[in-house]
Amino acid sequence: MVSEFIVEPQFYQQNNPDLLPAGIDTPEELLTHWQLFGRFEERASSPYYEGLLELVQNRSIREPIDFVREFFSANATINIEGDPKRLPFAGEFVGFEEIARYIEQLEGTIFLEDLQPLEFIEEGNKLALRLREEGTAENTGEDYLRDVVQIITTDTNGLITSIESFSNTYPVNEAIAGLTPTPVDPQDLVGVPLSIDGTVNSEETRQIGINFWEGITSANPNSGFDLLANDVVWSFASGSGDFLPYSGVFNGSDPTFQSGAQGSIGILAGIVSSSNITVDETFATGNRVLVKLIEKDSIIRGSGNPLNIDLLSWITVENGEITAVETVADTNLVVQGLRPETRATQGSPGLYPLPTEARRVFDNPNFLVPSNVDPNGVFGSDEGDSFAIFDFNGNFLGFWNQFPGTDNPQDGIGDTTFGVNGNLLATSPNNDAILEYDGLTGQFVGAFVDGSAEGNELDVPVGVTLGPDNDLYVSSSGTEQVLKYDGLTGQFIGVFAEGDQTDNIQERFTEVGFGPDGNLYVGVNPELGDPTFGQAEVRVYSGVTGKLIHRITGLDFAASLEFAPNGLLYVSDDPSSVLDVSDPNNPIPVDPAKSGRILVYETPEELVGQFSVGVGNAGNVAIGPDNLIYVSNPGAGTVTGYNETGTPLQTIEIPATTGGLGRPTGAIFFTPNLLSPILQESEALPVG
Repeated sequence: MVSEFIVEPQFYQQNNPDLLPAGIDTPEELLTHWQLFGRFEERASSPYYEGLLELVQNRSIREPIDFVREFFSANATINIEGDPKRLPFAGEFVGFEEIARYIEQLEGTIFLEDLQPLEFIEEGNKLALRLREEGTAENTGEDYLRDVVQIITTDTNGLITSIESFSNTYPVNEAIAGLTPTPVDPQDLVGVPLSIDGTVNSEETRQIGINFWEGITSANPNSGFDLLANDVVWSFASGSGDFLPYSGVFNGSDPTFQSGAQGSIGILAGIVSSSNITVDETFATGNRVLVKLIEKDSIIRGSGNPLNIDLLSWITVENGEITAVETVADTNLVVQGLRPETRATQGSPGLYPLPTEARRVFDNPNFLVPSNVDPNGVFGSDEGDSFAIFDFNGNFLGFWNQFPGTDNPQDGIGDTTFGVNGNLLATSPNNDAILEYDGLTGQFVGAFVDGSAEGNELDVPVGVTLGPDNDLYVSSSGTEQVLKYDGLTGQFIGVFAEGDQTDNIQERFTEVGFGPDGNLYVGVNPELGDPTFGQAEVRVYSGVTGKLIHRITGLDFAASLEFAPNGLLYVSDDPSSVLDVSDPNNPIPVDPAKSGRILVYETPEELVGQFSVGVGNAGNVAIGPDNLIYVSNPGAGTVTGYNETGTPLQTIEIPATTGGLGRPTGAIFFTPNLLSPILQESEALPVG
């Protein structure tokens, strides 16, 4: 019987000597004891899982290949769900040698504290199994807890021919990446109910499970929701709350149920368009059913990314109603899909490649969303707290982040980038903070990095970018450093790079960005009050070690830098920021008539072009999706788009009457994914 891979009666009795004196002797009694008590008491139940645990804990005298030959057929296959770049033991493994290699990779990646079978359903030569996996990432020491579902098939000799393993991948990925996974209550992973009611017709249970999922993913989702009991327990991907706020456990009688349970279904229906979800396989016994679903060729509306995913849903039925739904999915894949398909050009692709243009969608329920393919740009201002939206004809469309009832800081906005969760992050030099805005609505979320928090090293943050490792890199001008923060939590990681702090000169760090070579480029300027031109530079730091490896010298003031999709580096050189401060109350440019310029580099050593942007502030530089080079002029209140030869083709004026946006600090571009905001009349945005 395939179930003996989970509970082998003789092994269970021999390894739990207290059972026989208690009169627990027959295979049926031993299995019942395991179901009621043994699985929760973490008792050893089968030579297969105990042997696997011994191997990955490096306490077995056997070699992996010997273990594999004992339990697997010659051409057996193990398929472990997950991204091999994030989960080294993920992938398909065929035959004795490859399956042994899988075990070795598992052993080298994680220390498996426990691998506890929780429940199973056996049908013929196949078995659906749920496990609780608890371990520690070998490289980081971070602990994790997650649920795993396996479908095991055996041959007539009782050997395993295939294992399909599905899991909540995000917690273990977090641990391997050195992050602290979201805490999970072990009770969330125990399985419901404690025992299966065998008096219930399993075929009726199976059909209710099928009807539920086919209903909630149809044009009439209420036909599925109507099958839920009022006090239903809903669990989805526990431990993935960082990116999936609707993950966890919800009760039907709790006010959070609608946002939690229906929010998680939103992965399938609410935030996914053209979904194609089919029931692939079911396992049923008594009042318990596992429904395996396949979603293919769907599109996530918020990012434009495709989604192809398997979902494993354990369902309990009582009196014809569903009382529990526990769903396991590759949460790492979901997180990857929810991130913008493309993002702002600051930074470089990380583990999840995020190309150059941030794809956005307005999905606030206050909006009507007709088709609109015109891309828009969002311009920040350092004299207010707003982002104003303009189309590429220069038309002011309204404020992105000023909706009725929002609470926005009044301290100015500097550099911006999109975070790994799709929210907009902006430096706040006056607050020593990084501010976060909801990526869908523009509403102010709070301080992603709090300048008032203990241990925060940030002092006058100017530039911000997302690194290849999905962490946040911020130029801290007041400390002459580039600081690194956890891209998920905002927690301070440490100093990544720093200036020459031995010369008693207060250098001013400006914008930062990762180049296609993986190195970090930083604008560095002499101290305020140095009236000398040509002293500024762009420093190149190793993207791995943070060590200085090159300098681009001869600039007047390195105000901004940006990499184009073709790899060219554009640097904004702003002589008007070289100031005479002999009168501290009235600093003035040393040479008010000197023109600003944009410098173009193919490599740090090779200047391939430059053009003038006129007298005045040469502020932020950004490459638009129309391939124009957009340069802000905070003094004039304009943003001008130039072609590659330096010819100005478009100037957008941002007068003070436009919500006080007289000093644009830059531009960050997005495409609203064929949708653009049209507010209801009562919620209309101001227009100029």
